[in-house]
Amino acid sequence: MGKNRPYNIYDKEFVLQINEQFADWKRDLRSYSCPVSVLPFWDEENFVGAQQIPEHLRDPSDCETQDDQAQFDAEIEEWRERSQRGEFVFYWAKDYYMSADGEVFST
Repeated sequence: MGKNRPYNIYDKEFVLQINEQFADWKRDLRSYSCPVSVLPFWDEENFVGAQQIPEHLRDPSDCETQDDQAQFDAEIEEWRERSQRGEFVFYWAKDYYMSADGEVFST
């Protein structure tokens, strides 16, 4: 890309060249797309991980009323169904709600 900085990352030519570099790297590494499985993990030191259920649904102790508990239970059940479809929460400085195909659908 040369040494002229800062780069205009939205410039059409820049985007084309970056995409070409990325394609070259993938070819060099013999990289290809395929499904992967990620087990839940947590790295406390770097605040990064993947979980099947969002952090705010891990502790029901904030439920003060029966209505709160019922809502909490409904949300837990919804996330259990989502995790069966492969949805999960990826944490990397903040939470990213991910679909089974790796697309972020909420942050």
